[in-house]
Amino acid sequence: MSAPQVVSVDPQNQETDVVLGAPVVITFDQLMDTATISDATFSLTRPAPMQVVTSQNLISGNEGPSTTVVRGTFTFATDSQGRTVATFQPAKLWISCTH
Repeated sequence: MSAPQVVSVDPQNQETDVVLGAPVVITFDQLMDTATISDATFSLTRPAPMQVVTSQNLISGNEGPSTTVVRGTFTFATDSQGRTVATFQPAKLWISCTH
């Protein structure tokens, strides 16, 4: 058996206009031992400071570290090709705004 590979991620890296708090769906090329996918083995980070563009103005987030780890929970499924699909649901909407 070969080392597992990620074949798709949604939303994609560097994608814009993603709804805050949207789940991240990761599809592997094979069936995975889901006990090996956790906060200890998987990390999702967000850039800081965050910027959100609204139709009325630009709101800039507070200065912070260059990245911040996003915590959340995983659920798992097996697709029709026998591959593991992991869905990561962020624990909160990682945005801190000043007005």
